[in-house]
Amino acid sequence: MRFRPPGGLGSQPNRPDKAATEARAHALGENKEEGVFDSNRHLREIERAENVAAGLPPEGVPAPVEPEGQEGKRDFRNPHLDTPAEVQEETFTPVHVPDPAPQGIVESIRAAANKVIKKVQRFIKPVKRSHKEVVINVESLETRVAVLEEGRLE
Repeated sequence: MRFRPPGGLGSQPNRPDKAATEARAHALGENKEEGVFDSNRHLREIERAENVAAGLPPEGVPAPVEPEGQEGKRDFRNPHLDTPAEVQEETFTPVHVPDPAPQGIVESIRAAANKVIKKVQRFIKPVKRSHKEVVINVESLETRVAVLEEGRLE
């Protein structure tokens, strides 16, 4: 004989009906004030938690005090003079990753045989090498990445 609880196996404990609870509170004259969402308070709590996670004081770094004579310059953004205006293109040199050294006599023989087979295959049918480049553009609000293969955008 199988046991099946009423309401199925995934039944949850009986919870009072929300509408019934509100009607009962209204009939008894109990005023249950609901909390109002205060977005500023929540934003301050989030900012405080982010500061603590970043290792800063909970109140954050104090805002810089502006001199009183420079109200007109507030809406002008000064350029970053430490960043060069033109980026010099660097020459690309591929990194050679060596194969792991074989361990044991069987792996040594297998590695030597694979080298000979690869040399014969390259002699019979040369491998066509393709030139690939990854171009990355990073700005303050976005990062873009492109892959160029033989000078064409992939």
